[in-house]
Amino acid sequence: MSEFPYAEQIKKMGEKITKYNKYGLSSNPFPSKAIVTDWLMNIEEVLVKFSWEIRKKEILELHDKLIEEAYYSQKSTNAWLQGDIGVGKSSILIYMWRELQTHRSDVVTLYSELGSGFSHVFERVVSQLGYPFFSDLILRLAASVVQKNADIFLEKDDPILKELELDKTAIKKYLGFTSETVEAPEKEEKRIDLDQLSNVLQTELNQLGVTTKLRECLVKMLKDPYAGYNELFSKISSLNRRKALAELFRVFKYAGYRMSYLFIDQLDFMWRNVYKTAQQNKIVQELRQFANETLGYLSIATTTYPDLTPVFASQYPHLTAALPVSKRRIIHVDPLDAQQAKTMTTKYLESVKTSNSIPGLYPFSEQAIDFICEQKGGIPRDILVDLHDILDYAIEQCVKIIDVDFVKKYYELVEEEEKGAPKPPPEKITKKKATAKVPQAKVKFEDITKTK
Repeated sequence: MSEFPYAEQIKKMGEKITKYNKYGLSSNPFPSKAIVTDWLMNIEEVLVKFSWEIRKKEILELHDKLIEEAYYSQKSTNAWLQGDIGVGKSSILIYMWRELQTHRSDVVTLYSELGSGFSHVFERVVSQLGYPFFSDLILRLAASVVQKNADIFLEKDDPILKELELDKTAIKKYLGFTSETVEAPEKEEKRIDLDQLSNVLQTELNQLGVTTKLRECLVKMLKDPYAGYNELFSKISSLNRRKALAELFRVFKYAGYRMSYLFIDQLDFMWRNVYKTAQQNKIVQELRQFANETLGYLSIATTTYPDLTPVFASQYPHLTAALPVSKRRIIHVDPLDAQQAKTMTTKYLESVKTSNSIPGLYPFSEQAIDFICEQKGGIPRDILVDLHDILDYAIEQCVKIIDVDFVKKYYELVEEEEKGAPKPPPEKITKKKATAKVPQAKVKFEDITKTK
């Protein structure tokens, strides 16, 4: 090793780039096990990007049964994504959440894993929406108050009312904001008394059923949006967060949003692997209460396992009365078949290919993907992790094509290692005779792809 250890790190910087050039790839496109078992943002980046190509049927079914139905009727509905662990339910929910956020400004769409319960969901929702959303929300809320109580604030047929019909946030020009965080409008434009508006807003929130500290936070946002937003975290106790979250969705409706959607992920996983009986009962009660409290304002999608659905239906009828598990409400998310697995593999490879002339599945053969899919039971997360490791191992072994025989031998190696057996020499894994290993840096893409 060099007497300057950092020099070794510098030399290694390009290895991850150059080694994948052997297959015409700029990097390994498949996620490692460490990534897919890590936090939400990693799942978003590596597992969701090709959801449409792989899960188009399930996405459209969720759209028809939940999104479109609730949007047009403006009535609450629900959906259960039913499938085994790792099958891709989270990916579908996150994909739909992103698409609605991007393309529908007249609805509010939120995603949260259930975690420890509704205190966690509340914090995730408020953080996810962020200060910019709430600073916009308070303007929409103020405009709705003025429109509903026009006789208090404006003269009859005041042109401001027509302006607010087109854009509720236009009310900012007519409010006397005092917070340093919001630019104050010109004096001659101040038409609406802020203190009077605060009083009427509080009355409207009372009538809406907003009785938690959420009411105080929203009223404070009128004069100081940033401080009011921060108090959502500090003023509302964990015991009241479920109720405050339900109230928040009522506020969204009052502010003019057509419908709200909440995707609650990992109910099945937490139920099976984390919650004890007492917590299961508590979650069921809270989820039932929350669904009833948001009826008419919110549509909910959540997740379940095939063998967990009948448990909910038989043992917790109050829950399934609030969130029905009828055939109409269940979306089946099955394991991938061989063709879907090949489509998924192709899409990931295409994202890092250095040339359009490189065949779709290359360096994998179709039979190799079929075998991997079969070995992993069609579970996309497990398939992707194995593709990552097999690709790296193929580069190490300098094989031209990752065929089914190579994949079988790879799995044999993994099985032996899991049993504690020593790993055989690398040359025994290939069909080549034992020879001195060629340094990776000297192996070129054309060397291993040329035909015999």
